[in-house]
Amino acid sequence: MEAQDQKTAGQLEREISQRVNALYRSELSHQPGKITCQLFENKAVIVIEKSISRPEQLLKEHAKDDVAEDAHAGIKAFFREKVRESIEDLLQVKVLDTLFDSSLESHLSSVVVVLEKPPTVRNPAAIPKFPKSHLENGKVPD
Repeated sequence: MEAQDQKTAGQLEREISQRVNALYRSELSHQPGKITCQLFENKAVIVIEKSISRPEQLLKEHAKDDVAEDAHAGIKAFFREKVRESIEDLLQVKVLDTLFDSSLESHLSSVVVVLEKPPTVRNPAAIPKFPKSHLENGKVPD
């Protein structure tokens, strides 16, 4: 793929955020708040504000905490797999692990996706913590 055909790190970060937003809307009928994604070497970190759906909030407010936590754990497991699939599809890089956590109290969720290798981007030096030793003339070696 020609360098000019590759997406920039920022474009991939925005597209990951958009895909996560779409997952929340399509799977939970919930519109989260701001979603931020940052690529770091072979990781993607995603922070989702206002990530707790109305049903989860209702369970927390009106049911026993363990019922709300059980429902919340099921939703997290489901989304962990959906995010993994979506990121592998977008980046064309195998996902080794996905860590997903959220708080019913703060309504924040975080996702850490560990990739087999850094994604191919037009501007690899723009990815923080990207080891400069991996760059050859500003490009990631194959």
